[in-house]
Amino acid sequence: EDQEGIVREVLRNLEIPDTVLKPNQVLAKISDAKNSLVDPETMMRTAMSPPAKRIAECYALYRDALKRAGALDFDDLIAEVVRLFRDDAEAASKWGRRFAHVLVDEYQDTNHAQFRMVQSLSAQHRELFVVGDDDQSIYGWRGADLSNVLDFETAFPGAAVVRLEQNYRSTSTILDAANAIIKCNRHRKGKTLWSDRPGGTPIAFTLAGDET
Repeated sequence: EDQEGIVREVLRNLEIPDTVLKPNQVLAKISDAKNSLVDPETMMRTAMSPPAKRIAECYALYRDALKRAGALDFDDLIAEVVRLFRDDAEAASKWGRRFAHVLVDEYQDTNHAQFRMVQSLSAQHRELFVVGDDDQSIYGWRGADLSNVLDFETAFPGAAVVRLEQNYRSTSTILDAANAIIKCNRHRKGKTLWSDRPGGTPIAFTLAGDET
């Protein structure tokens, strides 16, 4: 609500009506930019359309309003840490020493800012352990960057990769179907799921009118 209130005020100051840009639309674009570590100036410089330029204007004023209030939004909690580590080597070193091990779950859902923070925190000791499944990456619309998984060995040379292919929950019927579907994914490392639970109830297909 606080974020929307600031954006509404920004839109009023720029005399942009809700019919042209909605507050939640502007906030979504600002969030995408922060998760990609893009500042308002870069957004303005790379804007390819009038609406994109207007959103970049809103981003700059939104940032200024947060600064005046001494406030951070949710995305800033990571983006500002990354910026601190980039600009202050002593701070990056201090926090890197504080964490002897860095463990990240659901790594396929991390965005660029999160990747950079993990990279900074593990730069000194190189004790990084992540768990992720490239075939379960479904949050691209929310800024998740699949290349964090696909390029992991390049970003962290010397990393060992362990494929967790045995499934203890599902039967082979389910896993055969899953393998047939996920092998069509274009960007993946590849794996073959298997189970020592043979057979299983055949899969039923139902076409419904809606999700309910």
